Amino acid sequence: MDETVFHLHRLIMDGNIKEIKNYQDELKKLVDVYPEAIFLTCTQDLPEVLNLLIEFGFNPYFLDTGRENIAHYATKSNSFKILGYLAQNYPSLFFISEDSVGDRPIHIASRNGNVEALKTIVKVHPLGILNWDDQSALTISIRNQDIRTAKLLLDRGSEFDYSVCVEVGLTELIEYNKKVKLWKRRLPFIYYLAYAAQNQKSNSKEYYDLPYGIIREITQFI
Repeated sequence: MDETVFHLHRLIMDGNIKEIKNYQDELKKLVDVYPEAIFLTCTQDLPEVLNLLIEFGFNPYFLDTGRENIAHYATKSNSFKILGYLAQNYPSLFFISEDSVGDRPIHIASRNGNVEALKTIVKVHPLGILNWDDQSALTISIRNQDIRTAKLLLDRGSEFDYSVCVEVGLTELIEYNKKVKLWKRRLPFIYYLAYAAQNQKSNSKEYYDLPYGIIREITQFI
């Protein structure tokens, strides 16, 4: 890495917007020779720098030699701001790749027990997509016995993997899934609770104890 490239490397990682703009011409020359520079923005979680690099011509869909894009890097780095930026502007990055082999960001977040990343990813990512080992994100969470990520994915509509739960002895999630099924059967009553709560006519504990996914599902119709 020559001196100029090294300097630009540091500018990107430091997030110095003013200086980065001053080196706009130099950065544009790196678009083809150093396309992975966009991954550096994940180090400090700098969506504004990423947006600037994209304006300069850097390709947000660039894949490294391991067939990973910036959504993978952001997930691994816990870069929540960048994940939000990508979900809003480039949602296909989370599930489209030239190669179907490997983990998608949703699988990485589940494997790492990253609840905050999952909250963003599940908004744009099909929950049923399997990874290279034919496992869904929920199955990965169950095998890791990670109750928090498993409940989140279950709340958002992931298909329950009963056999794996039994295999690893995760009885807590089996019981939780029974409650989710019960809540769904009680939707008419829950609609009433949601309406009452939103109109400040009720502080029903039954309503506020519902999983976020169920609340989101029912309140969007009110």
